[in-house]
Amino acid sequence: MEEKIKSLYTKLSNQSIENSDSVISTDVFSSVLLDRFTAELSKLGVTWDKEPTSINMLIGNAARPVVATSVSMENTVKKENSKTLAIGTDIQKLDKFPKVKDFWEEPFYTDTFSATEIGYCLKKSNPIESFAGIFAAKEAVFKATGIARQDVIINHTDKGMPVCDYASISISHDGDYAVATAFIGNQTIVSVSDDENRSIETIKPSVANIPKQTSHSNRLLWSLCFILIVGYIIYKEFLEALIF
Repeated sequence: MEEKIKSLYTKLSNQSIENSDSVISTDVFSSVLLDRFTAELSKLGVTWDKEPTSINMLIGNAARPVVATSVSMENTVKKENSKTLAIGTDIQKLDKFPKVKDFWEEPFYTDTFSATEIGYCLKKSNPIESFAGIFAAKEAVFKATGIARQDVIINHTDKGMPVCDYASISISHDGDYAVATAFIGNQTIVSVSDDENRSIETIKPSVANIPKQTSHSNRLLWSLCFILIVGYIIYKEFLEALIF
C-alpha cells in the first residue's frame, strides 16, 4: 500500500516524495487532482482529512472507522442583506479527469458530482467534457460565494442552460479546456443556531436580487470575463511549454 500511495501522489501532484515520512499537503494539487487523489485513497480504505500528513500516518489511519455525525438544526434564522458584486471564474483541462468504464462506480465521480449531474453528463457524446464544465462551474461558484463545492449542484434547463441556486453561471468549452463563470449581485448572510446554541454562518447569494442590467452591460461583462479567461489559458500554456 505504501508504494501505491507514493505512486498516486507522484502521478497526480507531479511532485516526488522522498520517503513515507515526507509531508503530504493539499498545496501541490489542483482542485480536480486533489479530489482524484482522495478518491483513489478511499479505494485503498484510507481516509484523509486534507490536513498535512505523511504516508505513514495515512496508513496508520487506514483502519480507523469514519464516524458520521449530524447536527440537528432549529429554525432560528437571522438574515442580513449586504449589497455586493462578485465574479468567479475557473478553467479545467479535460485530461485531468479520469476516463473510466463505469462512471457510477468510480469514487471520484460519485463523490464529486450528484446523481443528477452524472446522469446529465452520461447523456452527452463526450461525458468528460461535460463533467469538466460542471466541475469548473462549481469552482467558479465557490470563488464567487465561498459556498463549498460539494454543496453546489449544477442543473440544466430544458434548453440546456446551466443553472444553480447561488449564482448566474455560464459554461463554455475551448478545445481541451472547460471554462466557467459565476456572477452574483447580492448576498444574504444566514446565521443559524443549532440545538447546542452554536452559531453557524453561511452565505446564501440571492440571484433574484441581482439588479437588472441592459443587454449592452451584460455583453461587456461577459466579454471581459472571456478575455481574462483566454488570457489565462495562453499564459498557462506558455508556462507549461517552458517547464516541459
